Amino acid sequence: ACTRGGCTSSDSTTANTEEAPPTNLDPPAIKVTGPESVEITWRPPECPNGIITGYELRRDGEVIYVGSETHYHDFTLVPSMEYSYVVIA
Repeated sequence: ACTRGGCTSSDSTTANTEEAPPTNLDPPAIKVTGPESVEITWRPPECPNGIITGYELRRDGEVIYVGSETHYHDFTLVPSMEYSYVVIA
C-alpha cells in the first residue's frame, strides 16, 4: 500500500503446491537369469513431482511386487514363454 508519504509491504507468505503423479518413467530392463527366472530393474522417474513412496511391478497385468526397491528377481516363470513387465510409480 502506498500513500504520498511512501509505501509499505507485508511480510511474505509461502505455499507448497500438491504433489502430482510422476512422469517420464522409463520401461524396466530385463535380464534373463535362467529358464524359469528373470531379473527386472528400473530407475526412478525422471520427474518424480513429489516423494516416491513405492513401486508396483506387474507381469502380464498381474501385480507381482509392491515396495520401494528398484529391482525384482522373478523366479516363478515357465521355460520358453514370453512375459511383459510394467512398473508403476
